[in-house]
Amino acid sequence: NMVVGVGRHDNSLEFLIYDHVVVGDQFVNLSRSLGVTLATQTSVDRLRWLPQSAKTWTGPISVAVFVPDQEFDIAQAYISYLRSCFQSVRDNVAFSLLHPIQKPPRSARIETTNWLFPCSDPLSVLTSLTRRVFTREYASWRTGYNYPQNHLRNIARENSMTHYTMSLDVDIIPSPGMAKPLSMFLNGNTCSKCAFVIPTYEIHDKASFPANKPELSRLIKMLRAQPFHSKVFVHNQFATNFSQFTRPQDDSVLHVSHNVTEFEFFYEPFYVSLDTAPRYDERFVGYGFTRNTQVYEMNLSDWQFRVLSPIFTVHWGLQKKKGRPTWRERQNSNNRKKFQHFKKEIFAKYNKDYLKEARRDLENEMKHNKNKTVKGYKRVQNVPRSSARIKS
Repeated sequence: NMVVGVGRHDNSLEFLIYDHVVVGDQFVNLSRSLGVTLATQTSVDRLRWLPQSAKTWTGPISVAVFVPDQEFDIAQAYISYLRSCFQSVRDNVAFSLLHPIQKPPRSARIETTNWLFPCSDPLSVLTSLTRRVFTREYASWRTGYNYPQNHLRNIARENSMTHYTMSLDVDIIPSPGMAKPLSMFLNGNTCSKCAFVIPTYEIHDKASFPANKPELSRLIKMLRAQPFHSKVFVHNQFATNFSQFTRPQDDSVLHVSHNVTEFEFFYEPFYVSLDTAPRYDERFVGYGFTRNTQVYEMNLSDWQFRVLSPIFTVHWGLQKKKGRPTWRERQNSNNRKKFQHFKKEIFAKYNKDYLKEARRDLENEMKHNKNKTVKGYKRVQNVPRSSARIKS
């Protein structure tokens, strides 16, 4: 049964949070024995991915779910379905919820008395539930809404019971059998400011889930696997240096493959670290500047990023570059405007020289503008002065 209670406000007083509304039967014991939690966040319409993570990750999972309006009711029904059908969800997962104060819970009139939904098809069950709520009007509001993903990430971390957390999105699936080896590795870790990066790959929809790194390597050679976001936005994961991860090395035990040496501003690795890592900044909502600002703060405060092998994570589907919808561009633009203030704050927080950084930014911008061609004009390069004269 779900125990909701009265909830608590977030710092902005815009959301209500319900902690640990359902706790898996083994969540506490697993937290004590393994010492690392998978902390993930999701909207209701993406909860279908959770059974896959619960199957491959045998440790505790703390999930925060966004549940505005009637989606609150759907979440209750679907979480009950998942717990009934999947023992790993029933045993290992603790659920927490968040909704906007302006969109409080409302009944979706779901009749569950004679439920005969199949355990073999979580997607069709979820689709049948959301279809009742996602009217054209509601879907329009929901699509353009500033999804509070950093709030949810923080809630998932806060509701874990371990010193280490592995922060993933719900559709990022851990490789099979990594919980115990990772626990053993972290138990021997002596670095208090290390984030251990877990390489993430996109897998072709029709490929089988790779059981280990050799199977992943085979899919890469067949062009049925590629680094996450490599075709959409290469800077997202580029600093991980996937060629170093795939090089021949002794993978008999989980180990550090290599260090991240070329940090980039837009770097957004999925990683495991001590829960002393900075919180995700909740002023960034919607799309853009959400995960990378937290990683940027970690880098500024002298955290190191070390890539692990042979474990990895998977995202289904090979992504292709496509135009951004207007709502996504608007959210990205709004967050970009907030970034400079955020940047000044963290430079002051860690006693760093912001003026030096500002001068570097200005120099980079001038170099960028110098290489631009003014629209409507062609640049004349390497033309002798005599031949560039205008004939009368």
